[in-house]
Amino acid sequence: MNWDAIGAVGEMIGASAVVISVIYLALQIRKQTHESRLAATRELNNHNLQAQAVLTDNGEIASIYLRAVQDYESLPDVDRLRISLHFHRNFRIMEQQFLHTKSGNVEASYLDSVNKAHREWLIFPGVQQWWKLSKHYFDSIFCRHIEQEMEAGEKEEEASTFQLNRLKTNQ
Repeated sequence: MNWDAIGAVGEMIGASAVVISVIYLALQIRKQTHESRLAATRELNNHNLQAQAVLTDNGEIASIYLRAVQDYESLPDVDRLRISLHFHRNFRIMEQQFLHTKSGNVEASYLDSVNKAHREWLIFPGVQQWWKLSKHYFDSIFCRHIEQEMEAGEKEEEASTFQLNRLKTNQ
């Protein structure tokens, strides 16, 4: 065997190693992307659950919430402040989900279910009152998204799981 043949074999082995390395790297990047998407989905879900826990763990806040989703503006100042901070937190979570959606960083099946629940929440009169007063705190692109979701919820005639949109609270 001459030196040219040995060199050619070495080049083929080297090229094969490069191709195998590139394929391995692509598979690792794909796996990492999937793991990152799952981590972002878990994080957003935890934020949603924590926001819900505020209502399930505190009867006083839940009572204020029931009145607020019907008529935010009629609440006493202290209650309006408390629920405003809760609404603000919920909208910040939605904003994060919106940003993750735009960049493709969240599992689509999770977003579908959560967006349906958000759309249901967005059609409550008190939530819409709060939004009109507070939307200037959010990015204009996100604001357009929320307003489109509100319109879509009203067109689809979303019905509340708990029929809160028909609930008359006397609390």
